[in-house]
Amino acid sequence: MIRLLLDVEDAGEIVLRTDVPSLDPFGYTRTGAAGWPKKLRAGRGPHALALECHIWPGRSNADEFRLDGNLIERQGLYVYFNDRLIQRGGWNGLCHADKQLNLARVAIDIEGDVAQMVSLKPEKNGVEVGPQFGPAVLAGSTSDGITFTDYTDRARGVFKEANRRRRVRLAILPPGLGFPPRLRQTFKREFPLKDQDPLDIRWTHLPGDDFFAIDRDERVLWLNRRYRSVLTGGRKGSLNDTPVIKALLFLLTENVFTGEYLGPRDKDNIEVWQEILVAAAREEARD
Repeated sequence: MIRLLLDVEDAGEIVLRTDVPSLDPFGYTRTGAAGWPKKLRAGRGPHALALECHIWPGRSNADEFRLDGNLIERQGLYVYFNDRLIQRGGWNGLCHADKQLNLARVAIDIEGDVAQMVSLKPEKNGVEVGPQFGPAVLAGSTSDGITFTDYTDRARGVFKEANRRRRVRLAILPPGLGFPPRLRQTFKREFPLKDQDPLDIRWTHLPGDDFFAIDRDERVLWLNRRYRSVLTGGRKGSLNDTPVIKALLFLLTENVFTGEYLGPRDKDNIEVWQEILVAAAREEARD
């Protein structure tokens, strides 16, 4: 495994060292369609190839998806030779690129030339496809009978459905302090964000047993520190701890931080949430 480090030096001494993370073009956390990826077999015997067909979720903002930002060129085939990526995208004549296929990526691992199918370029920085490649892939199928055309149709359908869902989702406040970076990125990917100050979630000592407190002026959701050790399982707390609890509370309360004032319904909801969360925390402490 190769590890890249970025050093910042001052007068010949390293004052800061940072890992440069790798980007996996298949590094999504949740598939875009149930049952995918699927492995499609093309050709037979020594001329066989395995195509691992992936569908990314929605219109992702993840760096692993966007890569250099040119999504049209990054859809398609990713060919690995001895675990080294030598082709990143392109359909090699299997179909025409269009934005509705931006969620479709296919991984192909080869150990060398596959006669009539794939051959390495002399510089080993790409591949050329042979006369049997296209016909074999289009005639191939997965173990459950899915063809390559079925795959591209499914990827287009997921793209269209993701666009429809995103258009009807209301914009939310950006999540701020208290959320791990990857969780913030997930909110950004799934919701349009308002161009406003973020909503922070922090721990503090609150009087009484209330689970949380709403600070609309500072735009902070304060959590009662007395419940922290219960929710962390006794582990030492950190700025970005208890991400599940924070994500759920953000989804529950985000709307009460907008508008000019808290209405009667908002106040009643907050009272109900307090009662239920305090009861749940006490049950957690008893276990």
